Amino acid sequence: MRRHGGPILAAVLTALALLTAALPGTVAARDPEPLPGAVIVSVGQTHTCSLWWNGLSCWGDNESGLLGNGTGSGSLAAPIAPPMVEPQSVVVPRPPERVRVFAAVDAGPEATCAIATGQGGSVAATLWCWGDSYAPLGRRCVGGDIGGAQDPGLVMAGPPGPDGSDTECGAPLQDVVRVAVGGQRACAIVRRDPSALAGEVWCWGRGDVNELLAAPFPGPDGGVLTGVVDLDANGGRFCALTTEGSVLCWSDTATQVLGPEVVMDPAVAIAVGADHTCVQTDDGGAWCWGANAVGQLGDGTTTASSVPVRVIGLDGTAATRVSPLDELPYGPHLLAAGDRVTCVLRDRDAGAPRGAATVWCWGANDRGQLGDGSRDPRSGALQVTGLDATEGLFDVAVGGSSACVVTGEETRSVGTDPTTGGLITSRGLRCWGANDRGQLGVGDWSDRSSPTLVVMTEEPRLGQ
Repeated sequence: MRRHGGPILAAVLTALALLTAALPGTVAARDPEPLPGAVIVSVGQTHTCSLWWNGLSCWGDNESGLLGNGTGSGSLAAPIAPPMVEPQSVVVPRPPERVRVFAAVDAGPEATCAIATGQGGSVAATLWCWGDSYAPLGRRCVGGDIGGAQDPGLVMAGPPGPDGSDTECGAPLQDVVRVAVGGQRACAIVRRDPSALAGEVWCWGRGDVNELLAAPFPGPDGGVLTGVVDLDANGGRFCALTTEGSVLCWSDTATQVLGPEVVMDPAVAIAVGADHTCVQTDDGGAWCWGANAVGQLGDGTTTASSVPVRVIGLDGTAATRVSPLDELPYGPHLLAAGDRVTCVLRDRDAGAPRGAATVWCWGANDRGQLGDGSRDPRSGALQVTGLDATEGLFDVAVGGSSACVVTGEETRSVGTDPTTGGLITSRGLRCWGANDRGQLGVGDWSDRSSPTLVVMTEEPRLGQ
């Protein structure tokens, strides 16, 4: 329940619950409650995953086992309480309250991957993936798969050993600080030096396309692609941002990066759409290039561009600096792109109370993905409505035709589970846009054109 419900609303809900329990042939169940303590969110094509203060939740399309619950069918319209993906091999024993098991997550088209924090018994900065058996899971060895595809399993690094021992399966990939999952390949930033600002890129893929085990990815000079500060993927396309401001992109099937696509110095964040790319520069500007049929470049036109064009409509706002949460080396996303839409976290001024203050989006809006209450496309940045700037905004994600943002609003869980019951936490999650597979997590399958609170339920809300 929201904190502001008041005693009258609480009394009404209690009475309704008692009445339901008294009816023959019915089962008493509480109303859906807000997902408590959201931290990081990732939106895929048709499913969404969110980190919260001691777990990981996924909901939406589960046809390829994307939700990590050991099955591969149907869809889930809201997280199940307690909302956690917690493989036993990751956490032994169960973590204490407010110990975060995962630090980052990426919802790809056929696989989901999450980075373990090293707290609660897990191995620090290792990567766990699950999904379709033909997805880039990074854990197949010479002798076969390590575990079932639909259960979270470690990404292994190669090359495998020459003998028949366990070394033929490689060793767990470690020191991962960012992951990007594509259709036939997944890549990660590996940062061996905790004090460094950048790292090197390791990738792995499907058996009929790339090496199955994670290995360093070659840069333009043939050596390991290094000096990377941000990484993103959409479908079959990957892009990395380097400390020099170079944007290096490659396809699912490429064997190395051929050269910089764009140089945008100094850039601080990158986002890859289905057919466009955007970066944020440290002067507060946002720049995009690529296709532009519905204004996804944000330059006020619908003309495609092979060179970066500046997004209009952000004047009067300031670039957001959101500190990494809980001193983890995994920063939130300030810029995110979906199929034909891009969103960015901004402040109206430098005096924003905490986190960001506003979200601005541009591009397609046929499913309400701009979050302004309309269905009209926009070729310039437009502020998402219905969010309280005083509460703070901490992470933004866009995937397909859906978007989500972590908010600073207080949410309360009144469930019976001891990890959530009765707690008030100051991180909520709101989503908008396409919802045909339940990817918004609002308890149904209807699209939303404005931010709607993500809820959790005790019983699964399943769709076909």
